[in-house]
Order: sequence, then C-alpha cells, then structure tokens
Amino acid sequence: PVSYLDTPTEGQRLHSVSADNTAIAYDATRRMIALGHRRIAFVRFILYTLRGIDPDASERQAGFVKAMNEAGLDATGIYSLLPGRDRQHSLLALLDKKPRYTAALCTSMDSAAVLAGEMKALGREVPRDLSLCCVQGTYDRERISGAVLNFHDIAYRATLLLNRPKTPVIRERVSAVWQDRGTLVSC
Repeated sequence: PVSYLDTPTEGQRLHSVSADNTAIAYDATRRMIALGHRRIAFVRFILYTLRGIDPDASERQAGFVKAMNEAGLDATGIYSLLPGRDRQHSLLALLDKKPRYTAALCTSMDSAAVLAGEMKALGREVPRDLSLCCVQGTYDRERISGAVLNFHDIAYRATLLLNRPKTPVIRERVSAVWQDRGTLVSC
C-alpha cells in the first residue's frame, strides 16, 4: 500500500493527504489586505531537485493571485529565491522595489527566515519595514505570523489511508490554524 503525504498528487492515482494550499494562501492574503496592505509580495524557493517550483508553492501562488485579483490589486509581485549567491539578488530586487512592498507572504518558514535575515543584515526590521507571514509547521521555532500546519496529523491521516482500497482514490486536504506572532501589522 502507498499513500502520499504533504504533496499534492493531482494526476496520480494514489491516496494522499496534503495541505489545502490554495485556501491557506488565499486566507493569508485576505488577512494582509484587511490590514490595509495593497503592495504584497509572494516569496517562494526554486528547487533545483524538482527543476522548478514545488507543487505546494504553486498551489499557494494560486491562492495568493486569486485573493489579489478579487481585491483588484497587482498580483505580479512574485519572487523566486534561487540557491546560492543568486538568492541575495532576488531578495534585493524585492526589498528595493519602488513603490515598496508593505507585506510579504512566504510559502515556507525557510523562505520567511531567509527574507527576515536579509532584512536584518540590511538594517531593516520586520514588521516596521515589511510585514511578514508564512505557511509553517508546528515544529517551526521562528516567531513569524502565519498559517500553521500540523504535520503529525497529516502523517497520521496518511497512515489511515494505507488500509483503504486503491479505488476510489482519496485526496484529503488539511486546513491550517492562523497564529499571530506580531510580524503582520496594519499598513
């Protein structure tokens, strides 16, 4: 028996349990808009191992774009963080953009930590210079506001699918719990 966990499996005939990425990013973006943010960046990693953007980030981008479009806002502020030395170039392009962004939605705690670290190195502060939120797991120790996923629950649900017949294929989507950690403030 096989069951995927924490990876969208569209097009595959396997049971899976993954985050409801589109809804999670949509909710996070709507929260930023409700706080008065109109210039919002979307930050994701490019993964060379996947030769592109991971499926979770693609779904989260769709939720971001949907919320921005519904609000009549520019949804083109999508930044890809590359590995190595090229990463700083991407971050500077985001941080030096005019007019400046007031908030950023990061697809993961890792991308949020990299962005916050670069801001600190440049003498900038979260949330004074840029409000920040991300999608994260319950194990993440950074103090960044955002949608928190319980990966233990996702794994448990995936194990329950191992005993199910192969058909029909079951695809469970798990929502997140919002946690305010003071990095997302009114604009």
